[in-house]
Amino acid sequence: KMVLSCRSNYRKDDQLNAFHELYIESMSDEDAKAHINHELKGRNNLWKMIEEQELVDFAKQPFFLNVLIDAFKETKNLPKNRTDIYKLFIEKSYKKEKKEKGTLPSYSADSEDAIEMLQRVAVAMSLMNRQTLLEKEFATCLDNDIQKIEECKRYSIIKFEDDAYSFEHNAFREWLTADYLYKRGLGKAKQLASMPNGKIKPEWYNIIMLWMGMYGHNEKDKIKENIEWLKLASMELVIYADSSSLNQ
Repeated sequence: KMVLSCRSNYRKDDQLNAFHELYIESMSDEDAKAHINHELKGRNNLWKMIEEQELVDFAKQPFFLNVLIDAFKETKNLPKNRTDIYKLFIEKSYKKEKKEKGTLPSYSADSEDAIEMLQRVAVAMSLMNRQTLLEKEFATCLDNDIQKIEECKRYSIIKFEDDAYSFEHNAFREWLTADYLYKRGLGKAKQLASMPNGKIKPEWYNIIMLWMGMYGHNEKDKIKENIEWLKLASMELVIYADSSSLNQ
């Protein structure tokens, strides 16, 4: 549910006699609960689970609320944290495309190979601080390999509009880049996310917060190293990082 509020202004010195400004208001807790009950058609404990896993703010975004609802429908459980939600959606996208486009040649990549291809596109966008790539740039990210290009374009989270490629939701770019950093460690995070003065690039804040949330209970030493770096590179991110990533 999205609520649009409207405000009208009149300016005599303008050729337009009036104009309207529209604002998208955030979902409330009650809006989210109502949508959950509508989709699940009856009593359920999904909202309680969302609260217990500290996903309330996340769940008030319609796009991700629907991801949580789909996960609950399938397993009666939720992903453990926010980063797992992104991975779940990308994997579902892969399976959906494979199932619905069965008349096309079979996929040559498994889901991990697919994520690696998408990561190359996402990292390129992040490094250039852009949300789109021209067709030539998109192809360069995939080594101009026709098979990789065609396969990558088949995923529903990639869209092509106005002669440029982008992700269906910018959150996918951020998550894929964060996962790329996680798989390569602190050194790669420092290399890609830092400015010459050692501070983190502002446009990488969300990526680094997602990256921090990917570390598990068995990685306490790595988490400690990451936090020591963030204390110097951006204390703000330490303060606002997902609490689950700091309580390992």
